[in-house]
Amino acid sequence: MGKMRWNVLIADEFSESHLNKFHNKKFCLTYKPGISNDEILSGFGNTDVLIIKSTRKINPDFVRKLSPDCIATVSRGVDHIDLRGLTRNKPKVIHCESGNAISTAEHTIGLIMAVMKNYKLSFELAKSEFVNSAFSRNEISGKVIGIIGFGKVGQLVYRYSEVFGMNRMVNELSAKVRKENPGVYFVSLNKLLLTADIVTIHIPLNNRNRRFFDRQQFALMRPDSILINTSRGEVINEKLLIKSLTNGNIKAAGIDVVCNEPFPEQSLFNVKNLTITNHIAGKTTESKLRMEKEIVNQVLAFCE
Repeated sequence: MGKMRWNVLIADEFSESHLNKFHNKKFCLTYKPGISNDEILSGFGNTDVLIIKSTRKINPDFVRKLSPDCIATVSRGVDHIDLRGLTRNKPKVIHCESGNAISTAEHTIGLIMAVMKNYKLSFELAKSEFVNSAFSRNEISGKVIGIIGFGKVGQLVYRYSEVFGMNRMVNELSAKVRKENPGVYFVSLNKLLLTADIVTIHIPLNNRNRRFFDRQQFALMRPDSILINTSRGEVINEKLLIKSLTNGNIKAAGIDVVCNEPFPEQSLFNVKNLTITNHIAGKTTESKLRMEKEIVNQVLAFCE
């Protein structure tokens, strides 16, 4: 963009192996993991590029005051960066396209296994009745998996589920994506919900998808089906999820994300047929390094 020197602030933990690319005359790098947003404004107001992670919330007032050229987030989602109302000096937002897709897809399969095999109950029984196997468990081979969203993660879940002998169907809004994948069995959302034994959600959180999974969608699911969500908590009506599980409208669910993170609704943990992990689907040692490398390369390209 023509600047002689770029002030880059990395405000969250980052692997040192990737910092070397900023050690040249073109960049003035500051590494301050854990610094607060207020401290950024008071001490680093000349920041051109701000590199963060998804746990940091960015609001319009902060962006107006800092006025960076670019905000780069080491995450696929960008819902933690709120630029609403900004018309002038709107920064470029850079995010990862595929860095944690493998980890998230693997975790999705893991949640499916955990729910179908009832690991949650098995763990509790192992502490007192180790040989008790008198509870419901199911194989995933031969089951119908319905994948909502056919981006990077959805496509990997599609591939992995074939290995387990699952029958696959996909709902995808993009006509372009459907055209590019002629061998995939694409169906309407209603057909998927009425048919699938396992429904797994892989869509981004945006204004259109907030509470995407609501009363109508829960009503279409079969009482013996399960729901998996490793995208964002807000794409599901969480109160209806609890109600559907408690009333037996669906059999079980596995989620890696909740609404209002990092302060989840505590009643979620009282639902016996709900398996919860703490937003770790995309967070592995390997994915962390891939995502950081991807962000560094995108920032370098932006600053050319």
